[in-house]
Amino acid sequence: MLAETPALRVFGERVPAMKVSILVPTCRRPRMLAEALASARAQTYGDVEIVVSDDGGDDETQRLVAAEARVDSRVRLAPKNPRPGLFSNFNHLLDQSRGDAFFFLCDDDKLLPHCIERLVNALLTHPEAVAALGEFWFCDVEGRHLEAESRRHLADAGRIGVEEGIWPGVLRQAMIAKLNVGCGLFRAKELGFPRFDLECRTVADVDLWVRTALIGPVYYIPERLAEIRQHPQSISAGPLEPILSGMIYLLTKHAGKVPELELERLTVLQIFRASYAWQLAADEAPRVRRVVRDYLRDAAKVPHFPGIPAILAAALITALPPNVARPVRRVTEQLKQLIRA
Repeated sequence: MLAETPALRVFGERVPAMKVSILVPTCRRPRMLAEALASARAQTYGDVEIVVSDDGGDDETQRLVAAEARVDSRVRLAPKNPRPGLFSNFNHLLDQSRGDAFFFLCDDDKLLPHCIERLVNALLTHPEAVAALGEFWFCDVEGRHLEAESRRHLADAGRIGVEEGIWPGVLRQAMIAKLNVGCGLFRAKELGFPRFDLECRTVADVDLWVRTALIGPVYYIPERLAEIRQHPQSISAGPLEPILSGMIYLLTKHAGKVPELELERLTVLQIFRASYAWQLAADEAPRVRRVVRDYLRDAAKVPHFPGIPAILAAALITALPPNVARPVRRVTEQLKQLIRA
């Protein structure tokens, strides 16, 4: 039986329901996908479409989605993505969506039953908001809540104690990559039917949050509405290079757009530049030199030279012959790990 959409009222007046597109990118994870789809179908808010785009093309996934669609007409499989890839698949889903608002449910994540209803109510009662954002649980691969990691994430992001409502701090959170696209409901038309910038590589979701917060207010709900799995195949567990280079591109792209956050943007950019230079040291000398040059160009604008040990170490190692640079970098990395331990 399909969940029914409750009557919605704003200040005692009935308001039109909002159709939500739950967009599900997937690639060869049918077991997890089955759990994700079950959580989408179990939403207390019923006016949804659940659109799946399969980048893997395996038979088991195709059979699973077809079976779900037979018992729930809200579920459908999108046409084949002409440009396979993580965020190109997200864009393909946006092209297929028909909703007034969209929500991304990755195939390894799950929604709590009231997730969409809470987010929709926030947007309907606050028409000035272009998006609504909730919190989430980190989970292990079996779906068990990682309570310590979840609390630490909130503390590191500075969101403990933030009250529900329109939150001016969202843009800053977006700039420092502390928001998750898997717990946000975005208005489609008001955001100009956005697409992910593929130049941002594996942090294109961070860029979407930045662009959203630049367009208008975001409503924040300090309540856990979804479950985000942590496992070896998740994006955050992937290689560092596309994350670091993507963040450098993103932070450079948004230069000067928010004067009151410009110093913080530059500070974070310098940290990413230093980390990126260290990541490339001993292997990519020309790229390291370009990153060091960019760091030095902006060094006088940011106090305390954030990331300076890493940028100096990268510059020194890059100056060494490759047969010397690689073992020096390896030993230095081992020493860093020992110091952290």
